[in-house]
Amino acid sequence: MRTSPHTHHPLVYLVAALFGLPGCGGEPDAPAAAPPTPPAAPPVEPAPAPAQPASPSLGVPVTLTFAADEPAQVVSLALAPDGSAVAATGWGKRVVVLPLDGAPARALHTIGAGDLFEEEAIAWAHGRVAVGTYSSLFLVAEDGSGVVEVAGRTPAVVAHGEGFARTRGFGAVELVAADGTVGLSAPFDDVRALHATASALYALAVEEGDYRIVELDPETLARRRTLPAANEGFAGADDGRLVVANGAGARLFQGAEAELGPVTAEGFSDDFVAFSLAGPLMAGIGFNRGVALFDLERRAMIAQAATENGEDIVLDGDRRVLAAGRDGVYVLDIVRPTAP
Repeated sequence: MRTSPHTHHPLVYLVAALFGLPGCGGEPDAPAAAPPTPPAAPPVEPAPAPAQPASPSLGVPVTLTFAADEPAQVVSLALAPDGSAVAATGWGKRVVVLPLDGAPARALHTIGAGDLFEEEAIAWAHGRVAVGTYSSLFLVAEDGSGVVEVAGRTPAVVAHGEGFARTRGFGAVELVAADGTVGLSAPFDDVRALHATASALYALAVEEGDYRIVELDPETLARRRTLPAANEGFAGADDGRLVVANGAGARLFQGAEAELGPVTAEGFSDDFVAFSLAGPLMAGIGFNRGVALFDLERRAMIAQAATENGEDIVLDGDRRVLAAGRDGVYVLDIVRPTAP
């Protein structure tokens, strides 16, 4: 059978019907469906910042005092080597020991009527309480059995080696044995404060009009190195960290080797006059601002408490703060927050 040239063979229609070929009588293919859109990923929440540990607080001050007709007006403090008591100067020119367990205080020595205690010039070691005055260094037996006087004004004194180191006037650093024997000395133009560690003796001095930390060999007093320090308050820790401070702030140093930066940029009283370091903590006291506690790792003030005016402070580890004041020695416990 002949077919028209425009007519498909019947087999073509069969194939088209089976396979849907276009143009061959089948229906055109439907467009392929788009793949489904995957659900949007949930937003990624930033990881929460690690929680800062809750800061401690300072407890209500407990006052330790001595029965005397004269007001306390304490100007210097030293903690006993075993931590059981504190030595303080005040109460009408007396050197007094005040047990921290509340036992009665006892007077060890009274300086002369024309003499004055130097602020912060006290140290307790080797069975002696060393006290600096405008006239002398007094080495007072801790049991009250005797006193050795070493002539010469003593604005600063620290326990050092088997004895003590002092500033003689403002013109020298001098070693003094526990029995009062005077040893080596190193001259200075203007030395203001001292701090001793097992491996060095540090002096805060004014040289050519500028404050400097001067590191001395602990045995020979030879100079090792110096580091500029533009402030004047001075305190140190056993590991050689030093804080140098004035009303503009406080800066932390590693000995005379390096400056580590500011203790804190905020919350620093403009009238802090004394400091004490222990581990990561520093305590400061001011005439009118009371006591403040600082965390040197966080570089922040973490606690504050009101006290009467004071001129010296001792940080007893992380347990308590001892502050000199008008009425005696104020003891403030460092209170840790309880776990929830």
